Amino acid sequence: MLEDYNRFIVRGITVHAVIGRRLPETWETTQRLFSDAKNKIQEDIWNIILNQGKGTILPLKEYTKGRFEEMLAKHPKLLIEV
Repeated sequence: MLEDYNRFIVRGITVHAVIGRRLPETWETTQRLFSDAKNKIQEDIWNIILNQGKGTILPLKEYTKGRFEEMLAKHPKLLIEV
């Protein structure tokens, strides 16, 4: 939210923003990428982003806010296992 409109008017600041997204196309493209085993995206996510599950999978029964935040501080992406 813009709180100080005078900054934009007096200083002539230009604001750039995204006003819309192409959600259906984005989801369809993502689905196609994940469905194609040849590009190895799923393998890369598991091996690289999720560190082969080492410290990146939190069982739901062990979930606490503190545990989640602790794990998130060590890894950018986590899986919550149900």
